[in-house]
Amino acid sequence: IILVVLGHHKFLRGYADWYLAYDAIIYSFHMGFFMCISGFLIKYSYHPDMTYWEYVKRKIKKFVPPYLIVGVIGALIANISDFSLPRFIKDIALLFYSPLDGEIQIIWYIYVLLIFYLITPFIMKLSKKTFYVLLALAVGMSCISHVIPDIFCLSAIFRLFVFYLLGVLICEHRDKIKTAKNQVLFYSSIPFLLFCVSCIW
Repeated sequence: IILVVLGHHKFLRGYADWYLAYDAIIYSFHMGFFMCISGFLIKYSYHPDMTYWEYVKRKIKKFVPPYLIVGVIGALIANISDFSLPRFIKDIALLFYSPLDGEIQIIWYIYVLLIFYLITPFIMKLSKKTFYVLLALAVGMSCISHVIPDIFCLSAIFRLFVFYLLGVLICEHRDKIKTAKNQVLFYSSIPFLLFCVSCIW
């Protein structure tokens, strides 16, 4: 949350080298990190005894009203100086089919997070082998995300899916991680640290 706030401090934006450097560092990893934490918490709070439609209704009630309220307020603010009804309607429509475009881009991650929540019941039913195959495919998806269109946030979903799955995996093995020896934890963290360094680089 602190990194997101720092990254969105519009009044600090400028050509100062220090700002451009820390902005680049934050944006190199903060959404992946956020989605990893989200994947962990989604898995941690998931209740398999609920039917899929009960689960979907609960998540829609949780995500859609604030998404729409913030979206409508954002569209009104964006159009306040020179209000145009067609432009306002277009901004609202973009919330549904292309949240990365338009005036209210800042809430696109809620859209992506809801998609990850909605596919969670299917992910939880996968065998370990299938899950690892999906994780490998997700790595490939993230590599080609830059050529995927932004419609329905597909480019962001392709880019961040691997981090969501890593969060689910970490939650799945949290007891083993807690009881692991310090040395094992240290060596297992090296690939993650290298990945972070490569992102920053």
